[in-house]
Amino acid sequence: DILPNRILLCGLETGVYRDYPQCAHLLPRIDLASADEILASIGGSSGIDVTGGMVAKVRQMLDLVRQFPDLNAVIFSGLQPENLLRALDGENPGTLICSHKQGL
Repeated sequence: DILPNRILLCGLETGVYRDYPQCAHLLPRIDLASADEILASIGGSSGIDVTGGMVAKVRQMLDLVRQFPDLNAVIFSGLQPENLLRALDGENPGTLICSHKQGL
């Protein structure tokens, strides 16, 4: 395991936005303490999304970090070529989802 306590979700969006689809406020971190407030503010998908949209992804990752507190998830864009390498190197090129405010 390269990063045994990390889940990497690489997609189109830069990360999770508080104000989607305006995309002016990227959330660098979501933890269990802020989850309810943030979930209420996350918008839906702008098109057809068979994966359930960003809200579903965030909920699923929050469920996992609730179950496994040492786990972290990172949602980031694969459209920027360096992001995957950065994520594999342990950086957070989008939005980090973790159980604690301290995170990693």
